[in-house]
Amino acid sequence: MATTLDTSIAKTSLAAVKRQGNITSVEYDDKLTELINTVSQKITTLLNGREIVATDYVQWLDGNGEGEFVVPQYPLIRVNLLATGRCRSMTVQYTGSDTRATAQITATGLGLTSWGTGGVTATDVDWASYETVAEVVTQVTDNVTGWTATLIEDTPSKWLRPRGGRDAKTSAIDIEAPDCFDVEYDIKRDAGIIQFTGWRHALAYEPAMMRPAHGMGLGGAYLADPAPFGGLAILADYRAGFETIPADIEQVAREAVVQAFDSSYRDGSIKSESLGGYSYTLADQALDSGKYSAVLIKYTREVLA
Repeated sequence: MATTLDTSIAKTSLAAVKRQGNITSVEYDDKLTELINTVSQKITTLLNGREIVATDYVQWLDGNGEGEFVVPQYPLIRVNLLATGRCRSMTVQYTGSDTRATAQITATGLGLTSWGTGGVTATDVDWASYETVAEVVTQVTDNVTGWTATLIEDTPSKWLRPRGGRDAKTSAIDIEAPDCFDVEYDIKRDAGIIQFTGWRHALAYEPAMMRPAHGMGLGGAYLADPAPFGGLAILADYRAGFETIPADIEQVAREAVVQAFDSSYRDGSIKSESLGGYSYTLADQALDSGKYSAVLIKYTREVLA
């Protein structure tokens, strides 16, 4: 089976690499494609997790009570939604005969797990297949044995608040979504900065015990709308990155792949169909020499402790 280029991370193309390396044969296409994937992922790692390729993100982010905050990925191409607060969107409960059961919200779906005499039964209801909470509820109730769900308020399923596994056998558990969607904000696109307009600094309110509970976002009206703060207080649905890979990053990827390919080609024990995990070593050698530091540093945002 041919190796597939991972277009979600690829910083260059097979054609560009072959031109760079003056490679005309198709014999090495799989090897080169694997190296493109590996080098591309290594570049993302060196950029402290920043993904250069334009990508859609749905992320729950920590609020800091300030008038602005920074999203992890940038430049911002568009911001579809900022939301905060909490409301019950659905409930889910295990009603089967297994002795234990938990439900959790992951980055990609609803995870249902039960433990019984027959072992572990795990079911995932993915957002990609069930795009609304109403669809998720129907799928669980009608097609997942031993589980039932109830719709409270419909919303896109990808906006449900992430939670770890909770006991779903003794009682129904709440699955939450944001409840405030009329957040006003401005955008500094190149820096990935969101600025709240007309919101006050949360720390200006005393006494401290009157602030909202950790992660509660807007909190009560008595706080006169402070900026959201707390763990996972803000839902951001946005697209960030570059629709066209910057020329200098593309060149780094292209040259690094050719360098890694040449290194593997000199090692007679490495074949194109069995490159495997060795591609990571080749990518490290190609990129960690410091040759490309001047380019990569331009795309790196300092990570604050």
